[in-house]
Amino acid sequence: MYTLPTFKSDRAASAPFAQARGNALASLADGRARWLLVIDGADAYVSADWYLSPDHAPSWLHRAVPGTVERMPERPMRQLFENELERSAP
Repeated sequence: MYTLPTFKSDRAASAPFAQARGNALASLADGRARWLLVIDGADAYVSADWYLSPDHAPSWLHRAVPGTVERMPERPMRQLFENELERSAP
């Protein structure tokens, strides 16, 4: 699960996402390890047909943001899940 990033007045970004506790990457979410968040949008895929010359492969447009990752406390994490469930309900 991933939600849209929010930006603070000091230009810092917050991008809540879920990582299973059993995943090896979860142990690196200590607030010190450097991570790279890669974000693509709805129109990120660029077909090879878009290019004029025939020697191009398909591509993806994305943004990469370096930063640190820290674990979210239990209560805000539960609220995040509940909000996303409510938002995505039919």
